[in-house]
Amino acid sequence: MSTVTENDLRDLKDLINDRFNQINERMNERFDQVNERMNERFDQVNERMNERFDQVNEKVNDIRVDIATLKQGQNNLDKR
Repeated sequence: MSTVTENDLRDLKDLINDRFNQINERMNERFDQVNERMNERFDQVNERMNERFDQVNEKVNDIRVDIATLKQGQNNLDKR
């Protein structure tokens, strides 16, 4: 039987730490990739929402103008 020495344990510990560091680096790279894609997607969604908001805002303004025109027409009818 062989005996486990302090050097063997230290080597094993170093090996485990190295593997852990490799895994950690890979996970960080993957996280960065996913984070980048999510940010791009959020930017796209935000851009679309702003476009839709602008469209709705224009329609609301058109409706306000139409209401003002109707009120003015109604006032003119009441005067007659």
